[in-house]
Amino acid sequence: MCKFTKLFVLMLTGLVLSVHVLVAGDSSIKWEEVVAKHLTSIGSTSALTSSKSRVVQGRVHFTLEPSGTSTQDGKLTLASEGDKLHFYIGLPNPSYKGERFIFDGSKIYVSEIKPGSRSALGAFIQVQDRILREGLWGGALSSDWALLRADQRKAKISYAGLKKVEGRQLHQLRYVPAKGSDLTIALYFDPETFHHVLTTYTLTISPHISTTDVESAGAKETNYRLEERFSDFKEFDSMTLPTQWEIRFTEDIPVSPEHPGAAGVYGRSSTMVWSSTADAISNNVTLDPRNFQVK
Repeated sequence: MCKFTKLFVLMLTGLVLSVHVLVAGDSSIKWEEVVAKHLTSIGSTSALTSSKSRVVQGRVHFTLEPSGTSTQDGKLTLASEGDKLHFYIGLPNPSYKGERFIFDGSKIYVSEIKPGSRSALGAFIQVQDRILREGLWGGALSSDWALLRADQRKAKISYAGLKKVEGRQLHQLRYVPAKGSDLTIALYFDPETFHHVLTTYTLTISPHISTTDVESAGAKETNYRLEERFSDFKEFDSMTLPTQWEIRFTEDIPVSPEHPGAAGVYGRSSTMVWSSTADAISNNVTLDPRNFQVK
C-alpha cells in the first residue's frame, strides 16, 4: 500500500469515527428517530402490528432495602390485550401478599393489602394512574407499550441527549402525557441496540409553608422514585423482549418538624425491590375477559 493510500485510509477512518461520535452525542437527534430504532429492535413492522395480546409469567424476589429484613420469593404475571392490562405479584406472606393492578381501558383497580390500606407502591400507582393509562407500565412487555402508539397518544416527547446511568451512556427521552402529570418521566435506551432498558418516574412534593421561619427552615421535601429496569433480551415469536424486569420504588419521607424524635413514625427512607425473571412469554394468546374486570 502506497503512502497516499495509507493516508487516505487513515483520513477516512478518522472521518467515520468523528461522524459516529457526532451522531451519538448530537442534541439535534429527533425523538422519532430513537423511537423508530427502538421499535425495530423489538421486531419487524408485521410482528409488531400482528401482536394483539401477551402473557408474561415468571418468578419474583421481593426485598426491602436497606434493612433487607423482608425477603420473599413468589410469582409474577403480566397479561395484556390491546389497551387492557392485568399485573399480578403473589407472595407467600400474610402481611404482604403482593400487588395487583388492573386497567380495563377506562378504569383502574389497585388491590389493598388490608381493608382500606394499600402498599406504598399500590398507593403511588393509584394516585399516579397515568403510568397505567399511558401504557408505560411493563415497557415493551405490554401489548399497549406507550411508544407503539406515540402519535395517537399525543404525549409530549423530547430527546434529552446521552445520560450516564450507573456508568452506562444511555439515550434519554422525556415523556409528558397529553393530559399532564405531576411525575417527571424519563425513558432510557441502549445506544447500540436501542433496547428500552429503564424508565424512571420521579415526584417531589414541596413542604407546606409553615407559620414561623424556624418551621419553614426545618421543613424538607418528600421524594418518590419509581424505576423499571429491563435486561436479558431474548426472542419470542419473532419479537425481542426483556426477560429480566426489576421494579424499584423509593420513598424518602422526611421527619416531621413537629415530631423530630419520631423518625420511625413520621419519616422514613426505604426502597422496595421486586426482581423478576420471565420463564415464559406468549404472544397472541386468547385471554378470558374476566382478567380485565375492574372490581
